[in-house]
Amino acid sequence: MNTKNRKLQSFIQLGLIAGILVFINILGNASFGGVALYRHLDLTEENRFTLTDPTLDLLHNLDEVVFVRVLLEGEFPSGFKRLQESTREMLDDYRAESGLLEYEFENVNQGTAEEINDRRKNLAEDGITPSLFRIQSTEGTEEKVIYPYAIFSYKGRTVPVNLLEEQGNLPQEVAINNSINLLEYKFSNAIQKLQLARKPIIAFTTGHGELTELQTKDLVVALRPYYELGRFDLDSNYQVPPQIDLLIIAKPTQPFSERDKFMIDQYIMNGGKTLWMLDKVAVSLDSLRVDGSSFVPRDFP
Repeated sequence: MNTKNRKLQSFIQLGLIAGILVFINILGNASFGGVALYRHLDLTEENRFTLTDPTLDLLHNLDEVVFVRVLLEGEFPSGFKRLQESTREMLDDYRAESGLLEYEFENVNQGTAEEINDRRKNLAEDGITPSLFRIQSTEGTEEKVIYPYAIFSYKGRTVPVNLLEEQGNLPQEVAINNSINLLEYKFSNAIQKLQLARKPIIAFTTGHGELTELQTKDLVVALRPYYELGRFDLDSNYQVPPQIDLLIIAKPTQPFSERDKFMIDQYIMNGGKTLWMLDKVAVSLDSLRVDGSSFVPRDFP
């Protein structure tokens, strides 16, 4: 093969490669009816990068736009850069399955000092708090404020999602990897919360030495995204409202009057549900005893 033919072949190969790259770029940005036409290729045996069936069902059943504000725009350390890119890729996958998901990335730390402070204040009111990280550079140590959150909005309701798993004693790289692995779960969980037409109502009873609001704070924080929560005093009411889906009796230390027991009984008889959080050692069984006898439950055919 002479030099002229070799050069021609090289030009043809170069042209083919360029054409393939252009085609991939066009395909990657193509959409039809608001739905992206591309899909990520998942070559892992366990399909780690493929959306699960429950997530697909969730996305296919959307009837209105889900809008996501991701507070991870800007310059970050390499670990957070990976979290940022993985978040973007996951949202692209969601958008590829449903044309009813839109997102934007926002830099919380951009603007004047007054604008930044106002923005941070508004976020704090919504329970969104920053993470502080120290970054080593040639000029010394710099503290950086990062908001690793995505805020999901749907039909006038919002749910903030903390993208960063608690680090604890784990190296930052491990915490970032754990966070990336949980993105799909957290995103689908947020959409599922937003789709609840009515949150079930849970009430904690009071008046019998039950756990205080401070003592149940962690439980309330965990339940609040899914349920309406409140406290209910049996002594000051004549019945347990049927609107209450679950009545929690959290570690009572004082006896229940016959009236209170009757109220709870009627609530249960009418389909109400109760959760008794009892200290097995401290609970008195006097109401189960008659003339010194004990009653043991048994199953009947």
